[in-house]
Order: sequence, then structure tokens, then C-alpha cells
Amino acid sequence: MTTDFVPAAHLIARRQRSANALRERARQALGERTAMPVVLLGAGEPISVPGQHDRVYPFMAHSDYYYLTEQQCPGGVLAIDLAEGDDAPWRAFAPEVTQAHRTWEGDVTWEGAPLIELAPWLIQRRGRPVAMLGCPVGSYTGGIDQLLSAELADALLHERRVLDGVEIANMRAACRATAAGHTLAHQLLTSGQAIGMTERQLRVEIEAAFFRNGGDGTAYDTIVGSGPNAAVLHFAPSDRIISGGECVLIDAGASYRRYAGDVTRTWPVGTPSQTQRDLINIVIDAEEAGIAMCRPGVEWHDVHRRASEKVIEGLIALGTITGDPAELVERGVAGLFFPHGVGHMIGLGVRGAGGRLPGRAPRMGPGGVGVRVDIPLRAGHGFTVEPGIYFIPGLIDVPETRERYSDAVHWNTIDALRTEIQGVRIEDNVVVGEHGCEVLTAGIIKRPG
Repeated sequence: MTTDFVPAAHLIARRQRSANALRERARQALGERTAMPVVLLGAGEPISVPGQHDRVYPFMAHSDYYYLTEQQCPGGVLAIDLAEGDDAPWRAFAPEVTQAHRTWEGDVTWEGAPLIELAPWLIQRRGRPVAMLGCPVGSYTGGIDQLLSAELADALLHERRVLDGVEIANMRAACRATAAGHTLAHQLLTSGQAIGMTERQLRVEIEAAFFRNGGDGTAYDTIVGSGPNAAVLHFAPSDRIISGGECVLIDAGASYRRYAGDVTRTWPVGTPSQTQRDLINIVIDAEEAGIAMCRPGVEWHDVHRRASEKVIEGLIALGTITGDPAELVERGVAGLFFPHGVGHMIGLGVRGAGGRLPGRAPRMGPGGVGVRVDIPLRAGHGFTVEPGIYFIPGLIDVPETRERYSDAVHWNTIDALRTEIQGVRIEDNVVVGEHGCEVLTAGIIKRPG
């Protein structure tokens, strides 16, 4: 550990922006008469694997801590006294690196003063409100203003939503590695070489391509669902054998310095049938309609609404649904086949800094579908756009549901489609610009031949 560590320029800029956002929110929450708070931001502690003696789960510092330090420091703490003015410095504290740690884990240098110096630093500020962000700081035993902590955590999350140039560069690197894995999967599936492989074996090939092409991890647990498993939204790869003539849904992404790629493709194994091609192209058209809306000022709920309407338009063209697309979305018909939000924020982690605009009350998305994000888009926002069509038994094989929507849904036609394809999702990653968006994963093929 060292006390003369100098953060990179982009970290200094992030810390200054974050301090300003916290100070502004604290003034709004506390008013002018209450002393400005002290803020503690914890990295977190390793978690032991139950029953496994000295083994711990892989450590990942809290995203807020990592955003301001780019360190995976177990037990690390950032602190700031917001009363010290606009130039108030963030102070880093870190545990001692012991000889045992060096023996087993290797040498490491953390930014910050020794963690034991945090207590006297806090004593000098006794009587002031204390807000706790990130993970709890185990060495702090004083009182915490929980309401203020929630307000400031929301302010920091909102500040993190606009990605800086370093973050976007990290995302591009993650997306390049992600592209390599999906390109390999496309080759194996469409050529028929994947016939006889298990879903787990295909997962291994995809993830190996991530690592061979610059990824330093996977952004989340890889999803590979073949045949009926494609209708399970978050299917964990199994030992099911991939067969010719069916479709395989792959949702997989590489990470780079904890920044994520998150891409989904759905591929027929071998030559696609016309039904498979039609359903996949409907979802691609819906995705591209959503991407076209990704520009500053557009509400994310409206992106979801537009993609949902395009899904319905495509199903109407196939003769499976009758009615007005906008009305059918609001009625909940789209949610029978596209039951999730159109996407989520992405950046530092696969979920990025999602949530709602500060002060906005929770609300459901169009047609009662849960939409993960509820904000107007700004330049610098990173998003996934990922509509889908699924034939999920638990949603569409319920007698009451079939009766309720019998005037709009031609269930016999739906049942015929699902014999050839059970689930489709198409997903790309975008960064919003001043007048539109950049598709970071545009080079990954998605339309069936």
C-alpha cells in the first residue's frame, strides 16, 4: 500500500463530477441549516464459500467504488467531507497487505492511507451526518443517516449513467471480444458443425473465443438454449444435444476491465425454414426500429413501445394476430410473446447504472410489461436493445389467457409456428450520441441467409 498514489486523470475527473453531484443532492435533502455530510463508500469484503474452509467467492468491488478507483481492493474505503468545498478531495483508505497475502496471492499496491487511519479521520468530523454508499464499511460503528444514504446513492448512480471516453473505449474492447465468440457460434450452427454438440460444449467454444480475442472475463453467465430451451429467457446451458433443423438462442458477452458486452443471436442449425427466417427477421426489424429511436430526449419506455408494436406488426403479417398494433400493445397482447423489457443500460457491468430518473415514481411499461429503465436518453448513455418473440407454455397455454385474447390471437396458427421455433431474441449494444447512436456490435451478423 502507498500514500502517494496519484489517480489517473479520468478518475480525478470522475471524482470531481461525483462530488459535485453528491453535494448538490445533499443540499436538496438537508437544506442550508444542516451541516454537510461525510460520505463513506465501501468496496466490500470477500465472502467465504460455505463449508469450504478458506475458500472465498471471486471478489468484485462494488461498482460505485470501482468507478472511482478502478481497484478491486477488498475492504477498501473512499471517504469525502462534503463540507470542505467544491475542491474537497476523496480520501482513500486500504487494508494492510500482509505477508500471508503476498505469499498466497502475490504482491499488490492499493491506493490509500492505512485503513486504521479512517477512525481518527472520522473522529475529527464527529457530530456530522454520515452517509454510507457502496458496501457497508465494517470498521465503522457509528450512526448512519439511511434516508440521506439512499438519496446520495441515487445521485451517484445517476451521475454514472453518462459514460466517459475511457468507459466507451473499454466497452468497445469488450464488444470486439464478444463479436469473436458470436461469429464462431454462427459458423458452427449455420454450417451444421454444431450438430451433436451439447449446449455446454457450445458455451465453452464461445467463451474461449472471448478470451482469445482480448476479453478478460465473461460479463454474465452465458445463455445457450436449443430447441424448446430457447423459450426460457435465462436458460443455463445443459447437456442437451443440438440437432439439425432447430434453432439455438445464444445470449453471451465478454467483459474487459469490468465493462460489458451483451449480445444475443438466434440461429437455425443448418438451413433455416421459411418460418424460422420470418420470425427471426421480425425480431430484427423490431430491434432496428428500437435502435433508430435511441437519441437524446427519447423516453426509454417509448423505445420499448415502438419495438413491441413492430413485433405485433410482424405477427399480423404472418396471419397470427388481428388488430391495431398500438392497441394490442396496450392491451397486453405483445407481452404474451415479448414479456420482458426492450433492454437495459450497459457499461460498468452488464446492467450498467439503470433505474429511474431521480424523483420519478415506479411505473410499469406499455401493456404492463416490466421495463428495467425509466429515463429519457442522454448522449453518453449505453444501452442494450433486445426484443424477442417466445412461445412460453406458462404464458400462452393457459386456458383463461387463450379465451381472453381469442378475438385477437389465432392460436392454431401460433401452435403451428412453435413447432419450428420456440424462442427468438436479437440484441445489440449502443451508445447514444448527440444526434443518434453508435451500434458497438454492428459487425456481428444477425440475419439468416
